[in-house]
Amino acid sequence: MSIPISQKLMFAARKAYQVSQTAPVPDFLAGTAEAADDAKVGWLPAPQNGFASGNDLINAGYVGETATEIIVAMRGTLPLNLSSPDKRQSILDWLNDGDAIPVAFDAFPGLVHRGFLNALNTIWPGMGPAVNIANAASPLKPIYVTGHSKGGAMANLAALRIKAAIPNATVIVTTFAAARPGDAAFQANYDQVIPHSVRFEYQDDIVPHLPPTNEFLKLLRNIPEFAKDLKAVINADFVSVGALYFINWDTPTTFDSESFLLEVERRLSLGKLILTLQFAHIAGDHTIDPGGGYAGAPYV
Repeated sequence: MSIPISQKLMFAARKAYQVSQTAPVPDFLAGTAEAADDAKVGWLPAPQNGFASGNDLINAGYVGETATEIIVAMRGTLPLNLSSPDKRQSILDWLNDGDAIPVAFDAFPGLVHRGFLNALNTIWPGMGPAVNIANAASPLKPIYVTGHSKGGAMANLAALRIKAAIPNATVIVTTFAAARPGDAAFQANYDQVIPHSVRFEYQDDIVPHLPPTNEFLKLLRNIPEFAKDLKAVINADFVSVGALYFINWDTPTTFDSESFLLEVERRLSLGKLILTLQFAHIAGDHTIDPGGGYAGAPYV
């Protein structure tokens, strides 16, 4: 059964969470919703090139192929579960997300998030050659780069690196709940080099607002529970890249596009949830698992 490419890439982004080492990417457990969704992607064969590196293997991704495209998928931030025996790995991953120092990225204009760049750099020695090999074998297939959360920001960075290495390749990016990868100068160059790039963001998911802009920081500083901790936070004014498909509050069958009024509405909605400590609601809006908002979006 053929499915929309955006939905296919959402399933591919979810599969990246299966990567645990440099080896074939394991399948989801038979009979689960994840396994049923993954089967719809049409892998030829199941992805063999999984790459994991960094402290406690906190960074990961894979390269796979279907009959019609090459897919490069980045793993997002590992769920933070302090009761898990593997909590050290997830804590390190979250600390990496907080490493929002702006740094130069290769020879590209602008500055990017140091933690996301370091994450990409740890897996690129294996992943980069795998992309080149896949393209050499199937040069007419477009290269789709995807990821969820931190993986979305890594996908944005990886796409530029792939395009620089393979100028004739058609590089297309689709991200889900992606964090902001770089500043305005990075954004301007990215949008020119990667014109086919979209990002899906769901309702009150907070991650697409991170790292926060100065305006959003001002809003959070007005909330007593956050004012003290955020007083000294310095922001580099990181921004999102690509075209926005916002899955709105009114109905799960409608997308909104970027606008000033939508941005204000989203900030106010998030601010109310934070003020009333509804963090479970915010976390639920971020999930890419079956049953979540991203999984049920109207991909066409």
